[in-house]
Amino acid sequence: MRIGVPLLLVLALGLVGCGAGPAQAESDAIDKATSGARDAAARVRESLGTQLRTQAFADTLKSLPVGFKSGAVTVLDSSQDPAGSFVARVSIVWDGESNGGFYEQAAVRLCVKYSGVTGPNDRVDMVDADCLGGLPAYVNNVQVARTVTLGK
Repeated sequence: MRIGVPLLLVLALGLVGCGAGPAQAESDAIDKATSGARDAAARVRESLGTQLRTQAFADTLKSLPVGFKSGAVTVLDSSQDPAGSFVARVSIVWDGESNGGFYEQAAVRLCVKYSGVTGPNDRVDMVDADCLGGLPAYVNNVQVARTVTLGK
């Protein structure tokens, strides 16, 4: 039996269109994890801003969203002076998954420094921070693939 050129072309196009390969699936999972970590960082900032209006800095840090479905937030260190200025360094570890032809999971770490002041003119700023060594290498049984930043 002989297969004609049009049939081979259809088969080739069908194979190409079957979805991404493993490398693309891993890249997609890392992209989703990175987006999730950045969104979580923004939610932590929002939470700090809201909670600092009604409770003490130390209590606010204890009540940060310390666990999300796809990630975890860990306060690395913090300080506050009597005038109300504060600094908190936080590690956010987030996992994501691809949903193409190949299934992959990946996790990323984002370290953020939140700083600002409490009181009538309260504000919370957020910038990238260095991640310390010795941080957990897994979230939800997924190994952290890389450290990411707030920037796009």
